[in-house]
Amino acid sequence: SQTGEPLLLIVSPEAGIKLIEELAEKGYEGAAINRGLSTQTTVRAALNNRLLVQHNLQLQREKIDPLLKKIKREFNLEDDQIIQVPVLFGYSGYAWWPNLINTVSINGELLAPNPRGALIDGRDYTQEYFKRRLAISGMNINFLDDSYYQELKGDVYTGINTTREASKQPFWEALPANLTP
Repeated sequence: SQTGEPLLLIVSPEAGIKLIEELAEKGYEGAAINRGLSTQTTVRAALNNRLLVQHNLQLQREKIDPLLKKIKREFNLEDDQIIQVPVLFGYSGYAWWPNLINTVSINGELLAPNPRGALIDGRDYTQEYFKRRLAISGMNINFLDDSYYQELKGDVYTGINTTREASKQPFWEALPANLTP
């Protein structure tokens, strides 16, 4: 974060469901999500797909929540240090819309897939949601068109190659005091 506290970004199918429920509650049931992709649908149709909704809530309950509990305990993280990123998963494990967790950080810039969320007043609702959630990081977010990779069940990092210079200091020496044994 901007204050130096570590942040954790974690996928959250439950947050994905809540995001489309929020759109529906605001009267945007007919808005397109997954715009321009083979999975394009409306908010209403996604919510009416009870199998998809139940599948994602089950993933949250059985996979993500136990993992999150363990990570919070082992890294001494508070809830305000955890950013749950909305996502929906298809039945075979692929991200049903471009998965914002699959980002690449380069020189303080965050390269993220374009989530192709509902356009509300000309703005992508999911992009705006993500930017609000990550404001605490102080990073500039750049949304990239990775539709080619998304159609192949991949993500933005699939098509980006970066060269990084390793830190001379071991990572464990850079951890905040509350994370060291």
